[in-house]
Amino acid sequence: MSTSYYSRLSKLIPNNPLPPYPRVGQLDASTLDSELFELLKTQLGRIFKFTRSDIQDNYEAELLVFLKLIIFKLTVWDHSATYGAKLQNLKFVDGRVATSLSKPLGRSQKLGYALLVVGGDYIWSKLESYIYSTHYNSQDGESRTFRILRNFSKLLSQIWSASSLFNFLLFLYTGKYSTLILRLLKVRLVPASRSLTRQVNYEFQNRQLVWNAFTEFLLIIVPLVNMAKLKRRFTKVLSLTISSSDGEGKAQGELHFLPEKTCAICYATQSQSQGGSHYTGVTNPYKTTECGHIYCYVCITTKILESDGEGWNCLRCNELVKSAEPYVDVNPDAIKISPEAFKEVEPASEVKSVALKEESSEDEGESDSENESFESEEEDENEEEEFEQLPGYDDYNDDDDEGYDSNDYDEEDDYDEEDDDQAHSGFIVSKEDF
Repeated sequence: MSTSYYSRLSKLIPNNPLPPYPRVGQLDASTLDSELFELLKTQLGRIFKFTRSDIQDNYEAELLVFLKLIIFKLTVWDHSATYGAKLQNLKFVDGRVATSLSKPLGRSQKLGYALLVVGGDYIWSKLESYIYSTHYNSQDGESRTFRILRNFSKLLSQIWSASSLFNFLLFLYTGKYSTLILRLLKVRLVPASRSLTRQVNYEFQNRQLVWNAFTEFLLIIVPLVNMAKLKRRFTKVLSLTISSSDGEGKAQGELHFLPEKTCAICYATQSQSQGGSHYTGVTNPYKTTECGHIYCYVCITTKILESDGEGWNCLRCNELVKSAEPYVDVNPDAIKISPEAFKEVEPASEVKSVALKEESSEDEGESDSENESFESEEEDENEEEEFEQLPGYDDYNDDDDEGYDSNDYDEEDDYDEEDDDQAHSGFIVSKEDF
């Protein structure tokens, strides 16, 4: 039974005296053709990107047919080979001649190839879109027709898939007819030139290996390198080169034009960033020890810490800065002491004599004031006597009138004298106070 099975299989797959071309070349040619078509399809879609997009959506199938016809005319019809086949040194020949592989394709085979490859895909896509886009009702007579067409299309799709699988297995066995369409048309792929040696080129593979090793090396080395430190060194060398070429560059930095109340670091950060606060004034001022320019505490501290002890170039004078100190807006040299504070103080005896003289003068002034007050009292009494002679004086209540108490006046005089004594005694100071 096994012998009969193999005999029937050998009849189905007849032996060919001509050796087939290697299968990998034919498969690579088919893959290259597919990639070329996808690339051109993408470029065709970009044409309608900035125009009416409904054209591509409504007429996509027609546009693809037009693109396939152009490719067919420039490849199979003119040169009997596709783009991928040319790259693999292959061409299409008539496979109906078993003894020779030099007969070119006939016109009927080329037209059949265009009809099946170009027209077949278009007709099948239109048929499926029409069937699946039509709404049907199970009670309508037309719905049964569409249901039959739908089931028939599914059956054809399954048959085509199974046939393609079987043809691929035969291709792996015999090395002929890589696709089912080529088998139906009896079109084979054979070498275009026998003189070419079939050597594998490892240049591309070697290049890929080198680049892969180089990228892996960078992935390991780059995290270990302090890029910020290298950037600072490069900037420092560049600034020194520029300053050496220009004599004035040593005294002027990148932001030498800013006023003193503006933090140069805040200004540089703000100019580089697109958002954030626009305030660039100095906050908590600190001045650099080397050049004395003023910056914010946070800004200058951050720059010094980021420099890792190597220093940071001042943005105003381009001098190397390694430390900073608090800025105090008080100049001790500008403080001046009045020369009267260093005068010699008079002795205490002289101060007391001066105080006694002042007290005597005050007593004389007080006696004069008492005489004046006595005279004013006499005048008041005379006025009261004249006022008593006026009618209605009896209604006036003497008890409501408050008199002047001379004892209170004497107490006030005593209090003033005590205050004067204390005031005079306060002038007595020593040189030690200064």
